[in-house]
Amino acid sequence: EMLICPMKIIAFVYTLFVRLLSKMKSLNMPITSISVIACTAQQHGSVYMQQKSKKSRVLLGKGPSWQDATTKKECETIQKRVKTIVDITGNAVYERFSGPQIKKRIPRLKHIQNLRIHLISSFVTEFMCTNNVAIDVTDGSGMNLMNIQTGRYDKACMQAVVEDSNVDLEVALGGQPKSPLEIAGHVAPWLQHLGLSSS
Repeated sequence: EMLICPMKIIAFVYTLFVRLLSKMKSLNMPITSISVIACTAQQHGSVYMQQKSKKSRVLLGKGPSWQDATTKKECETIQKRVKTIVDITGNAVYERFSGPQIKKRIPRLKHIQNLRIHLISSFVTEFMCTNNVAIDVTDGSGMNLMNIQTGRYDKACMQAVVEDSNVDLEVALGGQPKSPLEIAGHVAPWLQHLGLSSS
């Protein structure tokens, strides 16, 4: 398995912002005038958490990276359950895609209350703002789960992933995919501490 450490992602993002904003300050660039920060295009890595409360989450170990290719069995099962998946999602079932990766982990996760599953992009976005964040449509389209015509998760594809586990995958994913143009929330206190405006 090719795994990623969510804490390393957080450390990387924090360090990136510290360096970027320090550089901007040294060039006398007006940091407080930054109005939007975006994070996207990281759909093939997933992060698994338990949401203890609105603002408290516990990471459930490492998650798979886009390089992982250990889900051949899961891919075959999903393809068998949803024979028209290419027409629905626009993609064949690939080992690195999040649908098969989630399916592989469902037996270990099905007893977790308040399970939360992120893509790297939505995980980083949630870390950068103050709200629970759903996956955006552009990244959701690369999971083997979303209907590319409607921009919503497909019931048959979702069921093929969770089968009889009683996991509500839509809830675990933070609800239906959102437009990448939609504002996810205001910047988190740690970014405000670095000089960004709270609005």
